[in-house]
Amino acid sequence: MQPEEPRKEVMSRSTIIAIAVIVIILVVGGSLLMSRNNSKSTTTSTTSTPTAEDNSQSTDIATASPTPATSSAAITTATPATTSQTIAYTDSGFSPKSISVDNGTTVTFVNQSSRSMWVASNPHPTHTDYPGFDELAGVASGQSYSFTFTKTGTWGYHNHLRTGDTGTIIVK
Repeated sequence: MQPEEPRKEVMSRSTIIAIAVIVIILVVGGSLLMSRNNSKSTTTSTTSTPTAEDNSQSTDIATASPTPATSSAAITTATPATTSQTIAYTDSGFSPKSISVDNGTTVTFVNQSSRSMWVASNPHPTHTDYPGFDELAGVASGQSYSFTFTKTGTWGYHNHLRTGDTGTIIVK
């Protein structure tokens, strides 16, 4: 009787195809994440703190506490206009806490606090109420983050690094 020769394992064609598909998915997913990170706008800014007087012409400051947006909010998209608003982030939180803007408005969040700021849509920690409205990283004092709102609705947001600091953007 002869001893058995060891069996050589050969990858099947279906195993090779499965590995190739996984590699393609990882490459495409990585590319999408990198392009998303490259498309966010984080710039250094030396903007002064906006006052209620600065915002009185083009924003409505809500006096009630903000309520989180719900997933049943009506969403429509439109071509962005060329308007802008500024919200300061201070050691006391966002100022103003609530603004009303036209569809297509770019809102710039300026960090004037002594800590980092990471602006993101509600709810925490998933940021899914307004996909894409997520700074994706904290920025230091003196830096800013800008986002253009192209969906109508009421959008709650927060500082991901200090979740008690919240605000609301109402897009008309």
